[in-house]
Formats: sequence, structure tokens, C-alpha cells
Amino acid sequence: MIKLDVEGYCHECPEFEATTNDNVVFYADGMTRDCMKIVSCEHKERCGRIKRYLERKAKDNGEN
Repeated sequence: MIKLDVEGYCHECPEFEATTNDNVVFYADGMTRDCMKIVSCEHKERCGRIKRYLERKAKDNGEN
């Protein structure tokens, strides 16, 4: 199974760099029963921080 973990602001971003992580569940018998590949952007954390910063600035400017 593949899960796409991409924010709306990532669409058409020139800096979008796809990265994948495997979410594997291991059981006591050492076998895997469930595996999911998660696709996201390498810059996900950076852009999330920028978004939160801009939201705070907009809120602060609206209160003044």
C-alpha cells in the first residue's frame, strides 16, 4: 500500500523533492504482515515551519 503525505501548498512547488519511508509492522514470529510506503517531500518540516511563521505574523498584524 502507498500513502501520499503531501500538503496542499506542495502542489507545483519547484523545490518538491519526493522521499519515501517504509512503515513495516513486524510480528513476534519475525514475519512482516503489513507494509506501507509513505511518500512525502524532503522539505516537509521546513515548509511547515515557514507556514506556521507566516500564519503567526498574519495573526499578529491583524491584531494591531
